[in-house]
Amino acid sequence: NLGDREASCALAESALEKARRLGWPRALGHALSNFGRQLADTGERERAVEVFLEAREVLAGQPRSRGFAITSYYLGDAYLGLGRNEEALANLQLAEERMRDLQALPEVSCLLAIQAQALSRLGRAGEALARAEAALELARRTGSRLWEAEALRSLAEIHSTCLAGQA
Repeated sequence: NLGDREASCALAESALEKARRLGWPRALGHALSNFGRQLADTGERERAVEVFLEAREVLAGQPRSRGFAITSYYLGDAYLGLGRNEEALANLQLAEERMRDLQALPEVSCLLAIQAQALSRLGRAGEALARAEAALELARRTGSRLWEAEALRSLAEIHSTCLAGQA
């Protein structure tokens, strides 16, 4: 949160090494996801995807867990950053399904907003707009200001890229 990505990545990698020694799937999955997120945030998305896939493999025995859902979200977000929009959408939808099962509505609003971005980039403006509007409504209903901003960002992307010529 302080912007020192290098130190954050080093710390996440250290935690991952400890989790590997410990050998507990849940701890290892969490550490892998955290490290992958740090890699993605520093622009190493390809490497992050590899780490997220390893995390999902480790967490495969807990496919309905929050950790599995978060890893799927991070994986989808990394794919989106790489322009692999179909893969992004599939993983984001999986994460949304798991978060709905867990009644984690603020996270659902986030996932809807990011799905809208993937749909927009796939040229599916109508679906993207519906998803972003649903994200905005849910974020406002749950008081999730951060995810409200993400939904508004998605709406802006849709309007500037997909709907600009239709106005």
